[in-house]
Amino acid sequence: MKTCKIYHLAAAGILCMYAFTSCDKGNEPEPPIVEPSDTSGIYFLNSGSYGGNNTTLDFASLASDEAEPEVTHDLFFAKNKRNLGDTGNDIIAYGSKLYIAVSGSKTVEVIAPDGTSIKQLSFDGDPRCFAADGGKVYITLYNGFVARLDTSSLAVDRTVQVGRNPEQIVVAGGKLYVANSGGLDFASEIGYDRTVSIIDIATFAETQKVEVGINPTSVVADSEGDVYVASMGNYVDIPAVFQRIDKDGRVTIVEGVTVSEMASAGDRIYILSSQYDENWIPSYAFISFDAGQERVLSTHFIESGSEPPAPYKIFADTYTGNIYISSSNYLNNGDFYEYDAQGKQLRHWELGLNPVKAAIMRIPNP
Repeated sequence: MKTCKIYHLAAAGILCMYAFTSCDKGNEPEPPIVEPSDTSGIYFLNSGSYGGNNTTLDFASLASDEAEPEVTHDLFFAKNKRNLGDTGNDIIAYGSKLYIAVSGSKTVEVIAPDGTSIKQLSFDGDPRCFAADGGKVYITLYNGFVARLDTSSLAVDRTVQVGRNPEQIVVAGGKLYVANSGGLDFASEIGYDRTVSIIDIATFAETQKVEVGINPTSVVADSEGDVYVASMGNYVDIPAVFQRIDKDGRVTIVEGVTVSEMASAGDRIYILSSQYDENWIPSYAFISFDAGQERVLSTHFIESGSEPPAPYKIFADTYTGNIYISSSNYLNNGDFYEYDAQGKQLRHWELGLNPVKAAIMRIPNP
């Protein structure tokens, strides 16, 4: 799911602050390589510090039932003897390959399950987020385009213009839905974007722009083809809003739900909601929402006492229904915590700086 990294005023300021104190990992000793299982493994993308050129990729086998399973740290560097680049933003497993968006470096890295680089692609705009369908990987580019990557030739065969500074993208009902944030214009007269672009997959043409709340960033789809959108507001006096776009492009507001990050597994949407008081002290809610019934199931789906500290990003596994929540304070190495659908904590991994996304690779046995 996106759960993609979203830059806003507070996060951007913190990222810029610690970018000057980070170190390039290229001079560190090589970590030991633990070869991935041929059945399943989970890959954790650590974005690193903005401008630090220290994005890393960690790997853990899912065959282990240990609560503290072994992690291969910085797998990409160990295999390729070079860094991934500056500010990793998204990772997706599709077919027999993984795709990594490295926004600051304006690259997409295509890798094999063992971490070996297959191809690096360069773009004019910052690659942000992925969706995949029908042998194609779709990439949002922060300069206002969506690129279509053929997974056989590993070449971009089409691009289409959408709105300003697109973030997450999702497939639903033969269409792509793209959240156009306009995030780079937050301080300008034009301000944030407030649209979701709808692209027909067959023709790869934008057919509609749907107006939603300002600064839409996250999108997920349910089994009926409805798309749920989190619009973040302006972080000052325009609040965030949670909306649903039906198959006909009609928008309704889902009342009583505030979304900071979200991910979906089937019709279950898992939401991380972060709120700050007047002293910038955070409080967190972990909400589960049933898209089929269109109602909140729980305002705290995680078992009490097992909540992750400083929750940051959320990811859901559509195969098992398990939920993964990362923890980060922006300055030190972070963690990912795994929960089952009932909110029981299963496992915990200690990872790199700013764990932003997880991707699960399952290769069927011959």
